[in-house]
Amino acid sequence: MAAHAGHDPRAPLSTVAASGSHQTPVAAWFAKYYGTGDGARMDAPCHTVTVKDRLGHMQADLAAPPFAREHEARAREVAEFLRAHGAWDGGEFVTLEIDGQSFVVIDIGMRMLSPRELFNAQGFPPDYVIEGTWEGLDSDEPTFRPFSKDVQISCCGNSVCPPVAAAIIAANCPHLAAPRQAEEAHDAV
Repeated sequence: MAAHAGHDPRAPLSTVAASGSHQTPVAAWFAKYYGTGDGARMDAPCHTVTVKDRLGHMQADLAAPPFAREHEARAREVAEFLRAHGAWDGGEFVTLEIDGQSFVVIDIGMRMLSPRELFNAQGFPPDYVIEGTWEGLDSDEPTFRPFSKDVQISCCGNSVCPPVAAAIIAANCPHLAAPRQAEEAHDAV
């Protein structure tokens, strides 16, 4: 059995199927669920996050050559699906050329982005609390009220992207931003 280096536990897991985890190359992008957009690259800014769960992580698992007989049936299903939706008009299998190497698409997966991924895409810091709120802080026994996934997504969709808000404030109120930065620098000393 080959050694597996593992991956960051905060990163999404690869696709898991009945036959186990597939560790073939993956082409990934963001797609608007219930939308008409053509998707966005994973390394490019995300489209607007809405109050409903509407932004999905798409991926196509690729079988590295040589293409084996056990991949053929699933690869034909992928080609038929994409052909039916006007996304493929090529041969029997959907093929991609990456860095001079040919790949056959054997699976397409979609999952909705998690609330944390949405907040990350929106520009919130990783330690920003989205899971719930503390209530009764003025009492002897404060309690934590967790937010459901739907509420977390709604909060993200109703939010203002922090880097954009900071840029607007800095552009329109530089006289307010400069004294605060000076105060923070003084407090740090």
